Amino acid sequence: MKYIFMKVMPLFMGMNSYVQANERFERERQAVMNGQINGTVVSVGIDNDCDFQIGTNTFQDAINSGAVEIRLATNATYDPVIISGNGSSLNIIGGYGDCQDANNNVRSSQKSVVLGLSGVAGLDIDGVNVNISGVQVQQADDGLRIANTSNIEVVLDNVEINNNGAGIRIDAAQVDMFAEDIRIHHNNAPNGSGINCNSAANIIIVGNSSIDNNQATIGGGAFLSGGCDLTMVGGDNLSAEAGITMNTGQQIGGGVTVAASSITSRFVGIGDLIDIEGITYGNLNEPLIISANQTLMGASVGGGIFAEGIEAEVKLTNTAILLNTANNGAGIYANNGANVTFNRSTQKCWSENGCNYLGLNGAAQAGGAVYVSGGAKLNASYTQITRNRASVGIAAFVKDQNSQLTIESSFISQNGDSGNGIYTDDNVIQVESLGIAVLVHNTIVDNNSINQVLRNDGSILALRGSYLYNPNGGAFVSTVNNGGSFFSCLLVDDANNTAVPEVNLMSSSDYTNTFVNPALGDYHTLATASGLDYCAQQITTIDRDIDNELRGYDDPNIINNNGSFDVGAHENLGSDIIFNNGFEGIMIDL
Repeated sequence: MKYIFMKVMPLFMGMNSYVQANERFERERQAVMNGQINGTVVSVGIDNDCDFQIGTNTFQDAINSGAVEIRLATNATYDPVIISGNGSSLNIIGGYGDCQDANNNVRSSQKSVVLGLSGVAGLDIDGVNVNISGVQVQQADDGLRIANTSNIEVVLDNVEINNNGAGIRIDAAQVDMFAEDIRIHHNNAPNGSGINCNSAANIIIVGNSSIDNNQATIGGGAFLSGGCDLTMVGGDNLSAEAGITMNTGQQIGGGVTVAASSITSRFVGIGDLIDIEGITYGNLNEPLIISANQTLMGASVGGGIFAEGIEAEVKLTNTAILLNTANNGAGIYANNGANVTFNRSTQKCWSENGCNYLGLNGAAQAGGAVYVSGGAKLNASYTQITRNRASVGIAAFVKDQNSQLTIESSFISQNGDSGNGIYTDDNVIQVESLGIAVLVHNTIVDNNSINQVLRNDGSILALRGSYLYNPNGGAFVSTVNNGGSFFSCLLVDDANNTAVPEVNLMSSSDYTNTFVNPALGDYHTLATASGLDYCAQQITTIDRDIDNELRGYDDPNIINNNGSFDVGAHENLGSDIIFNNGFEGIMIDL
């Protein structure tokens, strides 16, 4: 039954049986209806109550009718459609059992299915602001395509896009896209099989959303270039599908690829609270998950994230990057001037052991957690870097002039397994070929490398205010080929190196009395720690410890060594609090 929706009437009839969509979608839906004095609402399905009965009419006929809201019954499948216009607005809502339910606005949790065709997009949007809810698009050339258009808004709510070429393709288009509770999975395209965005678009994904099990040559989960920004807010739950998981990039970027040399493109990952147009998304108790992504070919790079180009940016807050694999840079590969930054929450970290987690990643060659080259910059402060594997640079590998790795106020622990299995675990961090590594106020302990913990091969290594207790990791540093290594206020287990100024010995009994619970990865310091009030103020870009406490607390019960600043990631405030490890349940070996 086609009817005219008068803007003075309430939008939802029969609310007791209506399955409510998310707040943002309902707001946008209402705005479309309120903008129409005589807004037509039509139903589409196979039963006699439908305004457009499949068999006689089509979904495309409903689109062409000029209706402002199209309600799709689940008792039919729908052919692909072209949604075109000139700045008009449209609601497409699925999940109605039949057209009687659609006419009464009674939705179920089931989705209405658009079944695609080869060479055709399932939903092809051009020049229309469109809000879509309760729809599944599959087996199309692209699931949702936006091309050659400008200044449109697309809102997706409870939408599933699977088994297409690219799940979402945005090309030569200016678009703002907001998606909540969306799943993009099992799509397969040459580049960006989950999301392929090559233009000035702004994409925001929130809620219980996932980009998973997609496969491409480059950018399995997402490929971003041409000024495209993707922000993903996680933290609604820790289900196996949430986040960016189990995607494959055969050559490059299993999870996310950001490629930008002339115009800025960025990926922003947030496992935190964020306000978007007056609505709060995310939470403070779980991170955004980027996990189990992979690249497969012999020269493959960037299992979790690949960033390349001077305009490529990756910004991560409260994010966990784990269980990713690649030949080089299993967690993150940053190249050719890209900029990658880990930030801490402005409110609180989801784990007591850091705001971010880089762990359980495995690189067949170099850079188990991160690989930095070609003048790229990567800052991994406030981060737990643990249980990664690689042949060299188990935690980090840095090479090339102007490439710089900066790690501050972080736990770098339990990386490597002494060469057991398929990884040789040569060293924990390697910097070569004029690269730069700056490591300040870190706790680098209990790593299991074969030859040395840190290797400087013709590069610059600055190491300040840190613990290095790795009795199973070899010498704490090896400097070769005219490398410059600079040390300040270190406590190390390697007696052969303590003759170096600013480097002092840490015994096994010192270790026992220093950390809260190493077995569970908790390297906060005890009141009996050997490095309290030990250092003068170090050269650093941040003035807070891993718990966001100001450094330099002067304990009145301790005689200062060279100053009131503690060694390591944690500044001990004389508290009796015992911190728990947010990842104590993860016991997976690579």
